[in-house]
Amino acid sequence: SFEAMLGRWSQRFPSELTDPMPTWDDVATGRILFSRVINDTYCQKIAAAPDRFENEADMQATIKRVKALMTKECASMLLRVADEACLQGNTTVAARYIKKARAVVTDTPGVLRQAEEDLLQREQDRCLTRYFLCLLKEDREDVIKPVTKLFQHLEKMG
Repeated sequence: SFEAMLGRWSQRFPSELTDPMPTWDDVATGRILFSRVINDTYCQKIAAAPDRFENEADMQATIKRVKALMTKECASMLLRVADEACLQGNTTVAARYIKKARAVVTDTPGVLRQAEEDLLQREQDRCLTRYFLCLLKEDREDVIKPVTKLFQHLEKMG
């Protein structure tokens, strides 16, 4: 099933130790492309068969559930690739994937439940922290001051 495939995708990634960033990029790009095609096709089939549902609300709820699942999985995958880019010291790629993950979530307002949004926000915060630590390792003056302020702010928050 669709959900089982996404579950397998979330468990299977290139090797953290041996695969370079282009491999991670290829996997992420391919999965996003396939997931969009599958999502569009699945939602069209649902909409084309309204008699399979008791009412319009049930059909819309199913479509929303599919979109939420897709949004959550895509954003998590993009953050995982960003995390790996940070581990490999590739901050440019990490920044690109963090932006892509944010875009996936913001392009689908109202699709995710609050708990899912909170979980993705925590993943994004963890990823951003690793990203900033990578930037600090590069010892760039334009990054050190703002990141230091950010960590001081996060420390105050608890």
